Amino acid sequence: MKRHLIAALAFIGTLGALPMAAHADHYDRGYGDWRGPSGYALFERDFRHAREGIRHGLRDGSFSRREVWQFRQELDRIRDLLDFYQNNDGHLSRREIRDIRRRFDRLHNYMHLAHDRGHEEQWWDFR
Repeated sequence: MKRHLIAALAFIGTLGALPMAAHADHYDRGYGDWRGPSGYALFERDFRHAREGIRHGLRDGSFSRREVWQFRQELDRIRDLLDFYQNNDGHLSRREIRDIRRRFDRLHNYMHLAHDRGHEEQWWDFR
């Protein structure tokens, strides 16, 4: 009976260790990594879209040189903030991700307004 009790306790002990062993490789990556990419990989599409929008507005003449400079400056500020958040503790919190998303959304809206206004000025020949 004693042998069966010891064997049962040993078996139960190994059952508790199995889930930890199955996921042991995730513990050294940081607690935010399970959600997917982080840092630049998380915002790669946003950076690419903003750069393409700047090039488009410059190419079709709807952005002035000053607006292009302002948009690039804002994109650099977002990149610097992302670096700061990433280097602060090695991951991005939900608040930091929302902050970066909000800044991209605001830049995107400003770019669309400037693009539309630039085309209106071209149409009415205000420049």
